[in-house]
Amino acid sequence: MKVISWSILPFFCLAALSLQPVESLSQMNDQLKLVTLSGDTIAISTFDTRGYKAASHLVLEEMGWEVEVDSNNLRAVMSDSDSVHFVFGSPFFRWNDKMFQLVNAPSLDGSSGNIPIQFFLDFVPMHLGGEYVFAEEQFPAVDQESDSNLEGQGVQPELEIELESDVETGESGNNNNRRIVIIDPGHGGKDPGTTGSGGRREKDIALSVSRELVRELGKDDGIEVYMTRDRDVFVPLWERGEQAMFLKGEDTAIFLSIHVNAAPNNPSVRGFETYFLSEARTEHERRVAANENAPLAFYSGEENASESPDLDFILRELRNLDHQHWSANLAETIQKSLRAVHSGPDRGVKQGPFAVITNVLMPAVLVEIGFVSNREEEREMSRSEFQRELGKALADAVREFYNRYPPGQQTVGRGGEC
Repeated sequence: MKVISWSILPFFCLAALSLQPVESLSQMNDQLKLVTLSGDTIAISTFDTRGYKAASHLVLEEMGWEVEVDSNNLRAVMSDSDSVHFVFGSPFFRWNDKMFQLVNAPSLDGSSGNIPIQFFLDFVPMHLGGEYVFAEEQFPAVDQESDSNLEGQGVQPELEIELESDVETGESGNNNNRRIVIIDPGHGGKDPGTTGSGGRREKDIALSVSRELVRELGKDDGIEVYMTRDRDVFVPLWERGEQAMFLKGEDTAIFLSIHVNAAPNNPSVRGFETYFLSEARTEHERRVAANENAPLAFYSGEENASESPDLDFILRELRNLDHQHWSANLAETIQKSLRAVHSGPDRGVKQGPFAVITNVLMPAVLVEIGFVSNREEEREMSRSEFQRELGKALADAVREFYNRYPPGQQTVGRGGEC
């Protein structure tokens, strides 16, 4: 097996905020310590509300922000260049002129605005890296059997990556018997993805499950495995697809993007679902696509407009290509395999306009392995044993797909094969 990582962008250092748990965040009235670069310490009291951890808007005032709260809105201004606008009851908020999404919606209790702790852990470090110092310690481990801090955060240790010169230069050799699998752990670096009420982040869980999938496929000498990232770095959505097409060359390949779902307004929702590229048919499909396409917000206006082609145009162009059929078959195979290990309901095969797979001309799917907004599934997905089970189930699905449709027998995508 050959494994290569294409996470070539510089590591994004979150040198922003020092948030150190004083006691288990599963308890009431916990505190986090926020340390500014000048050494001043601010104690952030957290509390449970509506099923998630939150902090009062007064914390923003202690940080030096000017805050206005009314019955519907919370606005905070730090400087001429940084302002935030929350709408109570909505998980979406604006930081300056860009829209972002929280797992849980801010709420108003009396005169106090309750801000999900995710805002302080993920978005403050992202935007204010020059103002605070960020400590890695955040939340206690769910899996108490593990001695590894990384495993406790839902992250598995890094793989040793073997680089081979013929792959690095893109020379495929035109071997029709090659079976290539490109694994894309969703989000990463400055893009945390969605975050659960217990603090587990989508980018960490997706990376851990992807590593387990790589380990499992490593048992098969007939499969070459590649990753779009093998560590916590930010890789633009369009670049992931470009990497996949380069690695595929003229050979047979499939693309799996691993993600974690969320339903902020309904934490009881759980289960797994797999998407292929097409126009969304339902409101749920549109919501999931919008959430997974959120990293496009990290591209700044006209400067990077060429990196974000119009999704509708691409969908129209791809509508008549056969690889959509094979992607649907791959999605069905994955759902069947996950049913054997997943305790949540099978939510079926769905479709949506996902940016990460719009320029991937091969059988390509986006797998939502569970809902981090559901506390039970958040804990389950953070367990290393369950991550291994998911990796094995996904690997079994890949093998079944390739056994059913061997290289050279499809007429899909570039080079006449899938």
